[in-house]
Amino acid sequence: MGDPEVLERLDLMLAVLQLAHQDAIERAGSKLRSDDVNRAILDACADDWIAAGTLKKVVMDSTGAKDRTVRGRIAALTTQRAIQRRGGGPSVEYRSMGLV
Repeated sequence: MGDPEVLERLDLMLAVLQLAHQDAIERAGSKLRSDDVNRAILDACADDWIAAGTLKKVVMDSTGAKDRTVRGRIAALTTQRAIQRRGGGPSVEYRSMGLV
């Protein structure tokens, strides 16, 4: 993957930033999770990569939200870097960034 020493230093930098901004991260997480659709998306993506279609179905079934709403929230959470996207076309998948 990369030089282990560089990766170790990057991990340390991330830890310092997370500690320094812990209150802001917690407030942002609480705000995002206060919405049922956002919470369902974040929970569904928490453990591993999940296919976009499966994610939408899980969230729509659990919240009663419409497809358009779920797609919009997924896009917003991706833009806010709360979730990560990989792939293209029919193989798009999402995973939580683990911050919120």
